[in-house]
Amino acid sequence: MQQQVLVRPLNEETIAGYTLIRDIYGQPAVIVSVKMPRNIYHQGQASIRYLFLCLLVVSVSVSAIVLLLLDRLVFSRLSSLSSNVRSLSTGDAVSQNIAANKDELSSLADAINHMLQALADSQYQQRAREERYYKYSKILTELAKRQTAENSDLNARLREITAAAADTLEVEYASVWVYSPGGRKLQCAALYQCSTAAYTTGMEWQASDYPGYFKALRQERALATADVRTEPKTKKMAERFLVKLGIGAMVNAPIYLNGRIVGIVCHGHKKTSRQWLIEEQNFTASIANLVALALSAWERQRSQVALQSAYDEVENKIRERTGELAEVNQQLRAEILACHITEKKLMHQASHDPLTGLANRTLFMQRLDSAIDRSQQEHSLLAVLFVDLDRFKSVNDTLGHAIGDRLLIAISHRLQACLRPDDLVARLGGDEFTILLENIKNTNDAVHVAERIQRELNLPFHFGGHTIDTSASIGVAFNLTGYERPEDLLHKADLTMYRAKTTGKGRYEICDRNPVEQSARR
Repeated sequence: MQQQVLVRPLNEETIAGYTLIRDIYGQPAVIVSVKMPRNIYHQGQASIRYLFLCLLVVSVSVSAIVLLLLDRLVFSRLSSLSSNVRSLSTGDAVSQNIAANKDELSSLADAINHMLQALADSQYQQRAREERYYKYSKILTELAKRQTAENSDLNARLREITAAAADTLEVEYASVWVYSPGGRKLQCAALYQCSTAAYTTGMEWQASDYPGYFKALRQERALATADVRTEPKTKKMAERFLVKLGIGAMVNAPIYLNGRIVGIVCHGHKKTSRQWLIEEQNFTASIANLVALALSAWERQRSQVALQSAYDEVENKIRERTGELAEVNQQLRAEILACHITEKKLMHQASHDPLTGLANRTLFMQRLDSAIDRSQQEHSLLAVLFVDLDRFKSVNDTLGHAIGDRLLIAISHRLQACLRPDDLVARLGGDEFTILLENIKNTNDAVHVAERIQRELNLPFHFGGHTIDTSASIGVAFNLTGYERPEDLLHKADLTMYRAKTTGKGRYEICDRNPVEQSARR
């Protein structure tokens, strides 16, 4: 029979064990109790505390080692990177002492190093560019100040400009070429050679020999050529001209004066090729502008000198011959006035009838031609009246030509009295008159004028005791008929007048009307 044992801790220091002993009959008889100290428990707690202590010490040691490694391998290098980046904003020189290992951080360091180096190079180039701009601006300012000073010697100005340009751009040749009066040649106004400090003039070359070069020059403010021997625009020029001077590269600019090219400025680099910077090209264009100012000032001064010389000469002659010139001036004025008067008379005689003062055929046809053009543009209506006196020949035969002439003059006055101020009446010759009516509203306006003329001419005329009764046959033509030439319209009016004369005289007829309206009216 198995006995059950119960074990329980009494406190932190003691543990107790209990068991039940039965008799031979199986009944509980005695409870046995045993007590003993808890040594194993205390040893286990001590072992656990030792284990935790060891783990703590190991953790602290490992953490310290990791921190040291991070500081050495990561933090210090990150701090160096940060210091280099911060130095960019302060403008200090950047450091390149970042350890280079084969890891991601080293790759980042290398990338930042390349960026810092690129920024440093960019800063250097920017400073160099600013220094060049300052240098070029200073030289251009000095040259411009000297140009404003009075200096009539154009050669001296060009020499000064070319010498300054050659020294500034560090080229062997600087020259100014201007077109000849015909524009076919370029003549050297000044060529400065830097190595000898010598000036040359007088050379020339045909502009038509290098069409590609001048075409490109007209399209660019400054034409930069890195290698004249390989550039298509300058290859031909290099073979004929530039190689002899040892020029391997050049930068040129056209000289503009009053909106046109009058020449070019050339800068030649000797022997080797050269890449021209943008500020060097701008400097070349500015030099061309200074040369243009010098040429303009020289032209102005030369004109002023010539004008002053001419003025002084004229003034001296005026002082010496004041009386004679005054008399000649009066005679000249009188002759000019007489010429004007004669010219006006001739023009009037050429366009007016000498007897009546009315317009003649020439003036009438000119006015009619212009009137037809205006009527077509404005879609307006005009009319031509052809007036022929009836029985005028009998007046000349019976009373004489003097009375006939007076009658024609009086008739011209009555015709003018029947018209508007803008209407035109002309005498074609003999007893034939024509009238031009512009801007009439309809055909009735011309009919009213014809009727008014009939009434006026039916009134008698009185000359030297003679009473003369007259009448006229009138033909009226409109531009409605489609005639565009003045001769056709006048001929139509003439035919219409003739029809009126043959049907009874003293009548008027209107052309191009329907049969009902074709009847004559008085």
